[in-house]
Amino acid sequence: MNRLFLLMRNYKLYFSLMAVPLLFMISFQVSTPSQGSKELETEKSKRLKVSIQSQPNAPIVITTAAVDSTDPNTPSIKISLVNNSNLLVRAFTIRCDTQFGESKLTNCSLNNIRSFQNAFRPQETRTVTIDDANYSQPPQSASLSVDFVELLDGSRWGEDTYKSGERLDGWRAGAHAEAESLLGKIKTEGVNITLQNLQSKSPDVAFPSNASSEYMDGFRMGIDAIRARVVHTKNKTNLNVVVNELQRPVDLSDWR
Repeated sequence: MNRLFLLMRNYKLYFSLMAVPLLFMISFQVSTPSQGSKELETEKSKRLKVSIQSQPNAPIVITTAAVDSTDPNTPSIKISLVNNSNLLVRAFTIRCDTQFGESKLTNCSLNNIRSFQNAFRPQETRTVTIDDANYSQPPQSASLSVDFVELLDGSRWGEDTYKSGERLDGWRAGAHAEAESLLGKIKTEGVNITLQNLQSKSPDVAFPSNASSEYMDGFRMGIDAIRARVVHTKNKTNLNVVVNELQRPVDLSDWR
C-alpha cells in the first residue's frame, strides 16, 4: 500500500511538472500571431478600396466594381455598367480617382463605339476594365464615376473633366479629313501608289489652327485610325474594296 501510494505520488509530481511547460507553450502559441497571419494582414492592407460615386441622373450607372490587387502597384478594376437611358449610347468615359495619402491621381477611359452592332443599348449591362495604370506605390483607395456620355442623337451628359467631347470632335474631324485625302489620291495616283505612300509618308492633311490640345490629340488619333483601317484591309489591291473601306462611317456619329 505504501509502495502504491509512493508510485501515485511520484506520478502526480511527474504530471504536474510536465503540465506547467505544456500550458506555457500553448498559451505562448495562441498569443503570438503566426507568420501566415501576418502575411494575410499585410495582403489585406494592400488591397485597393473602391467606392462608386452616386449619380442618380446619369444615363450610364456603375453598378459593381471588383478589384484584383495581385500586383498592388498595377491594380485591375472590373466595372459593370448599365445603360439607364432610353437611347443607344455611342461613347462614354469612366473616371477613376486614386488616393495616395494627401495626393490624388485621375485616370479616364474614353470608349468610342464605332459600329451600330456594338452600340450600348438601353438596359444593357456591360463590363469594362481599368488596368492600364502602373503606380510607383500601391494606391490606398479609388473612386469611380461616369465622366461623360454621348447618346446616339448627339446629345451629351456629364461633367466631362477629361474633355472627351473635344477629343471626339477632333477624332472625327481627323478621320474624315484623312479618308477624303486618301480617296483623292486614289483617283489621281491609283490605289497601289497610294498604299505604298501610306506606308512610307506622313499624312498631308492640314491640321486646324487655334484648336485645343484635346481636339488636336483627337485629330491625330483620327488620322491614325483611318490609315490603320486601310492597312489592315483585306484585298488591298482591289480598288473597290479600299474605296468602300474609306467611305464607311468613321463611327456612330455618321449613322443616319
